[in-house]
Amino acid sequence: MQNKKPVTTFISLGDIRAAGIRAISAVLRSRGWESNIVTYKLGYSKDDIPTAKEEDLLISLLKDLNTDIAAISVKTPFLKTAEKITRRVKDELGIQVAWGGSHPTVMPAESLNCADIVCVGEGEHPFLELLERTADSGNIYDIKNLWLRKDGEIVRNNIRPLLQTKDLDALPFPDCGGENKYIINNEKLTRGDCLNTVIEYYPMASRGCPYSCSFCINGVLRDIYRGSGPFVRLRSPEKVVDEIAGVLKIFPSVRRIRFLDEVFPWRMDWIKKFSDEYKKRIGLPFLCTSHPGAIREDVIKILKEAGLIVVGFGMQSPSERVRKEVFNRAETNDTILKSIEILHRNRLEGFYDIILDNPFETEPDKKEGLDFLLKIPKPYNISAFGLKFFPTYKITLEGLNKGITSEAEVESLGSQGYFEMNYNWYSPRKKEDVFWNCLYLLASRSAVPAFVVRSASRTHILRKYPQLLVRMVKLSWPPELLIIGARRLVRGQLNPLNVIKVIVSRMLKRTI
Repeated sequence: MQNKKPVTTFISLGDIRAAGIRAISAVLRSRGWESNIVTYKLGYSKDDIPTAKEEDLLISLLKDLNTDIAAISVKTPFLKTAEKITRRVKDELGIQVAWGGSHPTVMPAESLNCADIVCVGEGEHPFLELLERTADSGNIYDIKNLWLRKDGEIVRNNIRPLLQTKDLDALPFPDCGGENKYIINNEKLTRGDCLNTVIEYYPMASRGCPYSCSFCINGVLRDIYRGSGPFVRLRSPEKVVDEIAGVLKIFPSVRRIRFLDEVFPWRMDWIKKFSDEYKKRIGLPFLCTSHPGAIREDVIKILKEAGLIVVGFGMQSPSERVRKEVFNRAETNDTILKSIEILHRNRLEGFYDIILDNPFETEPDKKEGLDFLLKIPKPYNISAFGLKFFPTYKITLEGLNKGITSEAEVESLGSQGYFEMNYNWYSPRKKEDVFWNCLYLLASRSAVPAFVVRSASRTHILRKYPQLLVRMVKLSWPPELLIIGARRLVRGQLNPLNVIKVIVSRMLKRTI
């Protein structure tokens, strides 16, 4: 006789997209299992740390939903928050807590010091199997991808093969909309999907990344999944467009699509099919992330005709040496420059990731980097990130080996919160870093001539008092916003009212 079907409540810590949670929940619901999704906090700064009242709201909600398993998606910056929630759930509700996501995947044994169950890697089928066996009072200790404790000992199950194209196409579309969504934010509980609060939708056309950068989790995941099938897998173009079309019926307010792929597919046969389907059935502007080695004129022209308006890619460092020797990136500055020129010729907006506060960089690296940034045709945008030493990442192991970072610093990332994902210009740092970080950003500003930046880089007083450069960066932002707004207006990407709202908001927040 089958026991009561366990109810699962998924908890997303600050991530409205929640790709993994939505994928797993969809699989469970398609098989008749009850699941809920709670977005716990919508903020992305240190000022949005959950309050005691919000914790109480979460515990009460889990109880009211008759939750049997609380499943938390954990990224390293949210580790302390996840631990605190887990302890309260177990102590006050006496139910099992499962962890999945990037942190438990790379730190499964340590995660079991708090969680009852840890999912390593893809979770759709492992979690479904866990519920089926739980309902049948079956053995849950040999489910692939799951780590558990049995009689005080850790059970380390093997990884199952990665889901390939036919498997991904067979999955139901992510769980969006419906009555099973909740938001806890600003000390209030609201019923509804948090995607209703934005004008974007965030699909994935693929899984995996073709590269293995030292600062990225994909380098670790490749090792975990070695021998488990091809790491990069594309969904069929038709399925991707089907998903978006379905979401537009649920969220008619969506005005653009932002693909979450590590690197958007660039295989020409896939691109042609996707573009034809997307243009015919969707027609909304879309954004994607690529790689300098994947940007080709023929591909970009086809995607632009389908609606592509923005392309981002990781430059990571404007220094070739740092990219190659530190970040395990082989592309040259010439390759990057040619890719950017293709985007410019096709009148596409570019956003380029750069990692700052990098202790592996030398003064010559920074000078080379600034010279390169000044060669890039404007307009372009820099997305700045600080170098973080996440546990088990290859750059972290190198940093520990060379004494550049410490175990204490690595451990401290667990209490930072989502704000670490955005570069915080106001955090304490060395004068040298403030100096070069500001110069990098000024180099990208259309409102700042290149000769001004070069002159600033040779000015001794600015090295001694780099806060003067910070002031220059702040002053350059309002005219830069006007230029960006004008450019988007000309391209038909923005209406005047939105430009005014953005400018006022930025100026009031004193954002760099």
